[in-house]
Amino acid sequence: MEGRAPDTLTVQVQGRGTGVAVITADGVIDLSTHPVLERAAAACIDRGDRPVILDLSRVSLCDSTGLSALIRLHRRAEQAAGRDDAAGLRLAGVQPQVLRILEITDLIRLLSIYDSVADARAPDPSG
Repeated sequence: MEGRAPDTLTVQVQGRGTGVAVITADGVIDLSTHPVLERAAAACIDRGDRPVILDLSRVSLCDSTGLSALIRLHRRAEQAAGRDDAAGLRLAGVQPQVLRILEITDLIRLLSIYDSVADARAPDPSG
């Protein structure tokens, strides 16, 4: 986090248009930064990338507006993919402090969470 302002978020998109998009977020997801992540992920979902993987391994904080953004993205991916859960939104590398918030809010039951991007890329064994 050295060299970055405390309340910023940068995103990098890899694999855009190749079927699987990986969006790496670095920083905090809050009121002022969530649109950056939401725009990038929505563009991938709308383009037809399946799944869209959000690499949150460098995200140190996600506030309530960030959680709302994740829910909106989940719903958007779900609508775009139909009933194919394996094609939706996947969170990878979620840090303990963010994971705790997902547990407290019970969003852990709604969102697909993987230990790593590699795990999130793997085909869903149930699908």
